[in-house]
Amino acid sequence: MAIPPRPVRGAARRAGHPRPGHQCITRADAAGRLLTQLIAAWAYMNDYHGILYASRLDARATCWAIFDGSTITPIGEPQPILANDPDLLAVARDFGLAVAPD
Repeated sequence: MAIPPRPVRGAARRAGHPRPGHQCITRADAAGRLLTQLIAAWAYMNDYHGILYASRLDARATCWAIFDGSTITPIGEPQPILANDPDLLAVARDFGLAVAPD
């Protein structure tokens, strides 16, 4: 079984080597995201605990930004994520990752 390539991380990403098909986001890029920052600031100042937004990398994905100080209340007992979980395998496939069997 071949091991798929790992995503580029850390120093390599900072040096400008993104994962194939993806862009690196830098502080300079953030300066061009004024509208997004204003919306998040408004939500934070109006006691929202976070925001959901569409991923720019995958239209099927929703991203969550949870603000500092937010409380997350469990809605049930924690459940283990098994190696054969369909959602886990879908995400691993999307990112070119291998999941070791249980």
